[in-house]
Amino acid sequence: MPTDQLDALIEQMLGQAETRGLELLGPDGVLTGGTQRLMQRALEVDLADHLGYEKGDLAGWGTGNNRNGTSPKTVLTDAGAVPLNVPRDRNGTFAPKLVPKHQRRIEGFNDLVLGLVSRGMTVRDTQAHLRDLYGVDVSPEQMSKITDAVLPELRAWQARPLDAVYPILFLDAIVLKIRDNHTVIKKGHRYLTVVCNHATGKVVWAKKGRKKRVVEVFFAELGEERAARLEIVTCDGASWIHDVVKAKAPDADICLDTSHVICWATKAVDEVRRDERNRLRREGNDKAAKMLKGTRWLLLRNWANLKPGQKGAMRELHAANVRLGRAWELKEDLSELFRIPLLQAEWGLKEWLLWASRSKRAPFVKLARTIRRFQAEILATIEYGYTNGLAESNNASIGRIRANARGFQDPEAFIQMIMLDRAGLTPLLPWAS
Repeated sequence: MPTDQLDALIEQMLGQAETRGLELLGPDGVLTGGTQRLMQRALEVDLADHLGYEKGDLAGWGTGNNRNGTSPKTVLTDAGAVPLNVPRDRNGTFAPKLVPKHQRRIEGFNDLVLGLVSRGMTVRDTQAHLRDLYGVDVSPEQMSKITDAVLPELRAWQARPLDAVYPILFLDAIVLKIRDNHTVIKKGHRYLTVVCNHATGKVVWAKKGRKKRVVEVFFAELGEERAARLEIVTCDGASWIHDVVKAKAPDADICLDTSHVICWATKAVDEVRRDERNRLRREGNDKAAKMLKGTRWLLLRNWANLKPGQKGAMRELHAANVRLGRAWELKEDLSELFRIPLLQAEWGLKEWLLWASRSKRAPFVKLARTIRRFQAEILATIEYGYTNGLAESNNASIGRIRANARGFQDPEAFIQMIMLDRAGLTPLLPWAS
């Protein structure tokens, strides 16, 4: 049909719908009714083409195959649930092309469901949306079958030839919640290892587990040639990551995430606070011990983020307990190293290590040993300025997927949703261009 005639027909249909106050979508919508008549006519034409003659044509006599009534069938389409009467032939050889046997969803409907789910809607939200807009009830089992349909694509995507260069990678692990008999198992932690590309912000790989062998699997799939091209890898201080990266990508610089280093320092400050409070209580100085009890969050904040009143309280605390005040200074000086040029930071880190090692505060003496072990990685972080900040946004989105789902039956289902939402596999909605 020419485009102008088709446009005129659509305008006529929309005009009649507006005049009569009819809905476009939904069970009784004009679009649903039009889709039903169009599909019904297509099925009849398909059967006529299969038999070789039109309905009522005498040419069908003696051919050995005739029409044999119809079977009711409801098909889920983009326009909603469409009831059809699928014609049959007497020999049972007719296979409809539009709606194949045993299929109750048109491909576009699957794309619609996948598009809604991959954009973060829960199963219940998607069910409610389809029910309200299209008058279609889709069971959780049907939803699972639809989302499972992307598994072959996911497998192919995971087995694809990876990009030639991944200049900057981020490795981390996230807690996985497993659901058994509709109950989330909260005892113990189960993890996924996630790899992101800093250049694109996308997830490039994910696998169950948080062990050395999991990272080795990633590098095995990456291949020696591409691993040799890695320039920077950002991660926390986990040895199961560092050991593999150093072995598989020896030329890559490892950047130790700033927030993890500062977290180590804040934990050391809090340990000193608890030690001082316990010491004061043993000495019978309950008043001073009580004052330290309420200073935890004050000590964990940076000096620049303190309000004027809080700065005054910090000065009073420093004067009242020099040991705790010096511990807080160690934490602040370590944090400051990440905000100064590399040459100054290199000299300042050596001074900090010397001060912390001689501080006679056990938590900071222990921290100094840890920092000395990661000295090269910390200086690389200061030089290149890369942190896990961009990748943490991925972790937040992954956490949202996990929370919305209230747990997953198995890790593969979780990985499937991550890839749909965070790896660029999001299918376009049928009406998107």
